[in-house]
Amino acid sequence: MAGKWHTSAEPDLTAAVGRVFDDVYGVDLKAAGVRVTPLFAHAARNDDGEPKGPAIVVGGMAAAVTVKVVPQRDRVAGLDDVLLIVDGDSWPEMSAEDRLAVIDHGLQQIELVIDPDSDQGAPLLDDCNRPKLRKRRPDFAVAGYASVVSRHGLRAPEAKALESAGRLVREWAPAA
Repeated sequence: MAGKWHTSAEPDLTAAVGRVFDDVYGVDLKAAGVRVTPLFAHAARNDDGEPKGPAIVVGGMAAAVTVKVVPQRDRVAGLDDVLLIVDGDSWPEMSAEDRLAVIDHGLQQIELVIDPDSDQGAPLLDDCNRPKLRKRRPDFAVAGYASVVSRHGLRAPEAKALESAGRLVREWAPAA
Protein backbone atom coordinates (compact mmCIF):
# COMPACT_ATOMS: atom_id res chain seq x y z
CA MET A 1 0.00 0.00 0.00
CA ALA A 2 1.94 3.02 -1.30
CA GLY A 3 1.15 6.71 -0.82
CA LYS A 4 0.97 9.21 -3.64
CA TRP A 5 4.15 9.43 -5.67
CA HIS A 6 5.67 11.36 -8.57
CA THR A 7 7.69 10.21 -11.56
CA SER A 8 9.70 12.14 -14.10
CA ALA A 9 8.01 12.94 -17.37
CA GLU A 10 8.06 10.48 -20.20
CA PRO A 11 9.23 11.79 -23.58
CA ASP A 12 5.66 12.29 -24.84
CA LEU A 13 4.77 14.59 -21.92
CA THR A 14 8.02 16.53 -22.25
CA ALA A 15 7.48 16.97 -26.00
CA ALA A 16 3.86 18.05 -25.55
CA VAL A 17 4.83 20.59 -22.87
CA GLY A 18 7.52 21.97 -25.17
CA ARG A 19 5.05 22.24 -28.05
CA VAL A 20 2.39 24.10 -26.03
CA PHE A 21 5.01 26.27 -24.32
CA ASP A 22 6.55 27.30 -27.64
CA ASP A 23 3.27 27.74 -29.55
CA VAL A 24 1.22 29.55 -26.91
CA TYR A 25 3.50 30.95 -24.21
CA GLY A 26 6.63 31.86 -26.20
CA VAL A 27 5.78 35.55 -26.30
CA ASP A 28 5.87 36.04 -22.54
CA LEU A 29 6.99 33.04 -20.48
CA LYS A 30 9.54 31.62 -22.90
CA ALA A 31 10.88 35.06 -23.81
CA ALA A 32 11.39 35.74 -20.09
CA GLY A 33 13.41 32.54 -19.80
CA VAL A 34 10.90 30.65 -17.64
CA ARG A 35 11.85 26.99 -17.28
CA VAL A 36 9.26 24.26 -16.67
CA THR A 37 9.78 20.75 -15.32
CA PRO A 38 6.94 18.34 -16.15
CA LEU A 39 6.18 15.51 -13.72
CA PHE A 40 3.57 12.79 -13.37
CA ALA A 41 1.63 12.35 -10.14
CA HIS A 42 0.16 8.96 -9.23
CA ALA A 43 -2.56 8.16 -6.73
CA ALA A 44 -1.98 6.18 -3.56
CA ARG A 45 -2.86 2.50 -4.06
CA ASN A 46 -4.68 -0.04 -1.93
CA ASP A 47 -3.39 -3.57 -1.31
CA ASP A 48 -4.84 -4.67 -4.66
CA GLY A 49 -2.97 -1.94 -6.53
CA GLU A 50 -6.13 0.09 -7.22
CA PRO A 51 -6.09 3.89 -6.79
CA LYS A 52 -7.44 4.99 -3.41
CA GLY A 53 -8.32 8.45 -4.71
CA PRO A 54 -7.25 11.01 -7.29
CA ALA A 55 -3.61 11.55 -8.17
CA ILE A 56 -4.00 15.34 -7.93
CA VAL A 57 -6.30 17.30 -5.66
CA VAL A 58 -6.71 21.08 -6.00
CA GLY A 59 -9.06 22.89 -3.68
CA GLY A 60 -10.42 19.59 -2.46
CA MET A 61 -11.37 18.42 -5.97
CA ALA A 62 -9.70 15.97 -8.36
CA ALA A 63 -7.69 17.71 -11.08
CA ALA A 64 -5.88 16.62 -14.24
CA VAL A 65 -2.99 19.05 -13.73
CA THR A 66 -1.54 21.49 -11.25
CA VAL A 67 1.47 23.77 -11.19
CA LYS A 68 3.82 24.86 -8.47
CA VAL A 69 5.98 27.97 -8.65
CA VAL A 70 9.32 26.75 -7.35
CA PRO A 71 10.57 28.75 -4.34
CA GLN A 72 13.65 30.88 -4.87
CA ARG A 73 15.81 28.77 -2.52
CA ASP A 74 15.15 25.73 -4.72
CA ARG A 75 15.83 27.69 -7.92
CA VAL A 76 19.18 28.70 -6.42
CA ALA A 77 19.85 24.97 -6.02
CA GLY A 78 19.28 24.51 -9.75
CA LEU A 79 15.63 23.54 -10.03
CA ASP A 80 13.51 25.03 -12.80
CA ASP A 81 11.03 27.84 -12.16
CA VAL A 82 7.82 25.84 -12.41
CA LEU A 83 6.71 22.26 -11.76
CA LEU A 84 3.88 21.20 -14.09
CA ILE A 85 2.35 18.12 -12.45
CA VAL A 86 0.06 15.98 -14.62
CA ASP A 87 -2.19 13.10 -13.51
CA GLY A 88 -0.03 10.18 -14.60
CA ASP A 89 -2.82 7.68 -13.96
CA SER A 90 -5.15 9.25 -16.54
CA TRP A 91 -2.46 10.41 -19.04
CA PRO A 92 -2.34 7.09 -20.97
CA GLU A 93 -6.11 7.25 -21.57
CA MET A 94 -6.11 10.85 -22.88
CA SER A 95 -6.26 11.66 -26.58
CA ALA A 96 -3.48 13.81 -28.02
CA GLU A 97 -5.86 16.78 -28.13
CA ASP A 98 -6.91 16.27 -24.50
CA ARG A 99 -3.25 16.09 -23.46
CA LEU A 100 -2.51 19.44 -25.14
CA ALA A 101 -5.56 21.02 -23.47
CA VAL A 102 -4.48 19.74 -20.03
CA ILE A 103 -0.96 21.10 -20.51
CA ASP A 104 -2.33 24.43 -21.75
CA HIS A 105 -4.57 24.60 -18.66
CA GLY A 106 -1.56 24.04 -16.43
CA LEU A 107 0.68 26.58 -18.13
CA GLN A 108 -2.11 29.18 -18.18
CA GLN A 109 -1.91 29.18 -14.38
CA ILE A 110 1.56 30.77 -14.50
CA GLU A 111 1.88 34.54 -14.69
CA LEU A 112 4.92 36.78 -14.85
CA VAL A 113 5.11 39.50 -12.22
CA ILE A 114 5.57 42.66 -14.28
CA ASP A 115 7.76 45.54 -13.13
CA PRO A 116 5.34 48.46 -12.60
CA ASP A 117 8.16 50.93 -13.42
CA SER A 118 8.92 49.34 -16.79
CA ASP A 119 7.61 51.05 -19.91
CA GLN A 120 7.96 47.80 -21.87
CA GLY A 121 6.24 45.58 -19.28
CA ALA A 122 9.46 43.80 -18.34
CA PRO A 123 9.17 41.06 -15.73
CA LEU A 124 10.48 41.63 -12.24
CA LEU A 125 13.52 39.51 -11.43
CA ASP A 126 14.33 37.84 -8.13
CA ASP A 127 17.73 37.93 -6.40
CA CYS A 128 18.88 35.04 -8.64
CA ASN A 129 18.06 37.08 -11.75
CA ARG A 130 15.17 34.70 -12.52
CA PRO A 131 11.72 36.01 -13.49
CA LYS A 132 9.30 36.41 -10.59
CA LEU A 133 6.19 34.29 -11.09
CA ARG A 134 2.81 33.82 -9.45
CA LYS A 135 -0.26 31.68 -9.99
CA ARG A 136 -2.90 33.34 -12.14
CA ARG A 137 -6.47 33.43 -10.85
CA PRO A 138 -8.92 31.52 -13.05
CA ASP A 139 -11.34 33.43 -15.25
CA PHE A 140 -14.16 31.34 -13.82
CA ALA A 141 -14.70 28.50 -11.37
CA VAL A 142 -17.73 26.45 -10.43
CA ALA A 143 -18.20 24.50 -7.22
CA GLY A 144 -21.32 23.19 -5.63
CA TYR A 145 -23.37 20.30 -4.36
CA ALA A 146 -25.42 17.88 -6.44
CA SER A 147 -27.85 17.42 -3.56
CA VAL A 148 -28.70 21.15 -3.58
CA VAL A 149 -29.33 21.01 -7.33
CA SER A 150 -31.49 17.92 -6.87
CA ARG A 151 -33.60 19.77 -4.29
CA HIS A 152 -33.81 23.18 -6.00
CA GLY A 153 -33.20 22.47 -9.68
CA LEU A 154 -32.26 25.45 -11.82
CA ARG A 155 -32.82 27.84 -8.88
CA ALA A 156 -29.78 26.40 -7.06
CA PRO A 157 -26.72 28.66 -7.10
CA GLU A 158 -24.69 25.72 -8.42
CA ALA A 159 -27.04 25.30 -11.37
CA LYS A 160 -26.91 29.01 -12.16
CA ALA A 161 -23.11 28.98 -11.99
CA LEU A 162 -22.92 25.96 -14.29
CA GLU A 163 -25.35 27.58 -16.71
CA SER A 164 -23.27 30.76 -16.73
CA ALA A 165 -20.04 28.82 -17.22
CA GLY A 166 -21.67 26.90 -20.07
CA ARG A 167 -22.55 30.17 -21.80
CA LEU A 168 -18.94 31.35 -21.44
CA VAL A 169 -17.59 28.10 -22.86
CA ARG A 170 -19.92 28.29 -25.86
CA GLU A 171 -18.92 31.93 -26.38
CA TRP A 172 -15.16 31.36 -26.08
CA ALA A 173 -14.75 27.90 -27.59
CA PRO A 174 -13.79 27.71 -31.26
CA ALA A 175 -16.38 26.13 -33.54
CA ALA A 176 -15.81 22.40 -33.83
